[in-house]
Amino acid sequence: MSAAEPVNPGPDHALMATVTPIVRTAARPPRQDLRREKPRVPQQPTSDLTPHERMAAWLEDLFADHSRSLTESETAEAFLTTLRAVRTVLVGARKKGVLNEEAFVELDALLEGMMTAPGLLA
Repeated sequence: MSAAEPVNPGPDHALMATVTPIVRTAARPPRQDLRREKPRVPQQPTSDLTPHERMAAWLEDLFADHSRSLTESETAEAFLTTLRAVRTVLVGARKKGVLNEEAFVELDALLEGMMTAPGLLA
């Protein structure tokens, strides 16, 4: 084994070796400071919110800390695309036995709840 090879490559090592990294060649426009341009979603008392609404508010705060908002279509689309990718990873983990069915169902329900956030904030 060479020093460049991982000690424990794991079950997906062969798969990852076939993945071609994506390199962006187009220049992205500079990020705008959204907090200066748009007011944040007002905080509401958490006792009046459903669990999904509380999660949406928490996620919006998280994105606002990075000058982003899930009310923006581009940010919401990127967020949902990322969650779909995570779901695909979880499905693969379940198929390989890394994740049991009960854990998969719980995590998938969390992802499903997170996916409602952009719609709840709109």
